[in-house]
Amino acid sequence: MLLVDTNVWLAAADRRSDRHSDCAQVVRAHRSELVSTVPVIAESSWLILDRLGAGAQADFLRMVTSGRRRVVDLTGADWSPCLELVEVYADLLLDLMDASIVAVAERLGVGTVATLNHRDFAVIRPRHLDGLPPHGRSARARSSWSPESAPPRPAPRRRGPTNSVDLPVVTIQRLQVATS
Repeated sequence: MLLVDTNVWLAAADRRSDRHSDCAQVVRAHRSELVSTVPVIAESSWLILDRLGAGAQADFLRMVTSGRRRVVDLTGADWSPCLELVEVYADLLLDLMDASIVAVAERLGVGTVATLNHRDFAVIRPRHLDGLPPHGRSARARSSWSPESAPPRPAPRRRGPTNSVDLPVVTIQRLQVATS
């Protein structure tokens, strides 16, 4: 399962975007495993309408309604983590869309997100993931994690010069906790 952020949907839809090719390739390559939250779908639809027009929005919604992509609604239990995330990461001005991705990732035990938003996702520390293993191997979800047994949210990673480097155009980014 690969959670997809708004910016990837928008760039994949916009042939004029300098990130179109990479984002469209991610969408094609992971076609059967793409998932987005309802807030991400709503934001994507609005931005596609605003920037690309009604026809592009209809194409996007046709893809969503065809069942080719899984859309995950927020449950009652997801709203509290969303609120907590926007409060903990207030200095990032974390929005509901990104908070919903993390909340759903925590609930479903997902550890990857396709995003261009490295500013937020390089800092956010989801509860359900172990620390970054040595040698860059992917983080693994804790098998016993549940919302009821969740520990307090770890403190945000500090932003610094290492977070301002040029990153790849599109990343299937592991949601992970930095090791100290």
